[in-house]
Amino acid sequence: MKRRAARVLGIATAAASLAASLAAQEVLQPSGFSLTLPNYGMTPIGQVAGLEGGAFVARANDASSNWYNPAGLALAERSSVSSSAGTYQSFSLVPEALTRDDSGGSSQTVPALVGVVVKNLFNDKSWTAGFAAVRTNSFEQETDAQIDDLFGDPGRFVDYSADSQYRRNEYSFGVGYACGRAWRFGATLAVANTSLRAVGSLLNQRLDPDGLFAELATRRASGSITQLRLAAGAQYQLTPEILLGATARSPGLDLFRSGEFSYDALGHLGAGTATLAFFDPDPRFDYKLPFQASVGAALEKERFQLEVDVNFASGSSPYDLFSSERTAVLIVDDGSGNPPIVTDFPFQDVISENKFVVNVAAGGSYALTKNKVWTLHFGFNTDFSPVGDADTYFSHVDLYGLTAGISGTVEGFTAAVGFNYQWGDASNVPLADVLQSDISVKSWAIIYSLAYRF
Repeated sequence: MKRRAARVLGIATAAASLAASLAAQEVLQPSGFSLTLPNYGMTPIGQVAGLEGGAFVARANDASSNWYNPAGLALAERSSVSSSAGTYQSFSLVPEALTRDDSGGSSQTVPALVGVVVKNLFNDKSWTAGFAAVRTNSFEQETDAQIDDLFGDPGRFVDYSADSQYRRNEYSFGVGYACGRAWRFGATLAVANTSLRAVGSLLNQRLDPDGLFAELATRRASGSITQLRLAAGAQYQLTPEILLGATARSPGLDLFRSGEFSYDALGHLGAGTATLAFFDPDPRFDYKLPFQASVGAALEKERFQLEVDVNFASGSSPYDLFSSERTAVLIVDDGSGNPPIVTDFPFQDVISENKFVVNVAAGGSYALTKNKVWTLHFGFNTDFSPVGDADTYFSHVDLYGLTAGISGTVEGFTAAVGFNYQWGDASNVPLADVLQSDISVKSWAIIYSLAYRF
């Protein structure tokens, strides 16, 4: 059975065997600390798509086409400049083992999209260019918790604190080409930067009949990687009312990477003490972007639109997220008055694994007025976790999302406002090897955007 330590990146705690024999030099093993969700659909992107559950592969026709389907650039009626953002998120964590309710979370302003569409490229109406800066992932949370059970059997006191951050930004240039009235094709070249950070501390004390067992651990990990990605897409006008779309996005080609990893731990029982320390200012950090593909179909009536998309993301075999050639230093003092024993141990690689996932998005709009000045938008999407069983860093929580909003257009300007609500949960997630938690995720976003078409 896999150790809880293999669940999330963390820092080390003294094993129970330290009580029996410090001379055995048991290494203080990593245990789970932080929660980091790498789900692919947590950020609403685009003025229209962000309010319609991300269902925009077949109908993409604005600056967000660089992300959803570059063929949609050729469907844009005019050149435009647009920006969208959302303020969120509220993230709650409720450990079952706590003697009092506690939660963790954060609020942040996320610039989801800044984009430009240029029609009549090369003075040819068939060609359209687009540039977009997109934040495709933005997760941040802080959690502080405590267990105060000093009068239990045995007595126990735990202080737990952790925070984590995970972000990905993509900067892309794309072109779209209209081939007759029915077909449109497009492609993009993107630079993607993925960054993450996790910091945590744990104090665990147990009052045994023969003495105090105590452990204190801290750790910090951060990494950043920049990669190139290619995407291609197509749209087909099956009938005047039915549109089909498909797009594919490549894995990342590594350009630059950096990282930092450190931890310190101390364990004490009776007269014995053990410490473990590790620091590497430049470990090897790796992150594998998946191959992604989407297909969609849309119905467009005079005042009503509806689209359903299916999104695929490939999996990967387990790989080293953090690895290092440096060693950790273990110092053991058995309390007998003899000199402490110093031993070097290899760094225990941090493993990541992606699962193949399939998600669904459905969304549409209804024009409240015949001249389509005011439009109501709505959407739903699934965001199942790609985290595999062998992953020791990321957390597995399946999410669902609802969006709704309204947009208005006047003299080339279009403004939109709406909300996005995401929720999900997971049971009995191990944290720091001493807590069992039910994880409840709730995220609210106020989405707002502005575009000008000329």
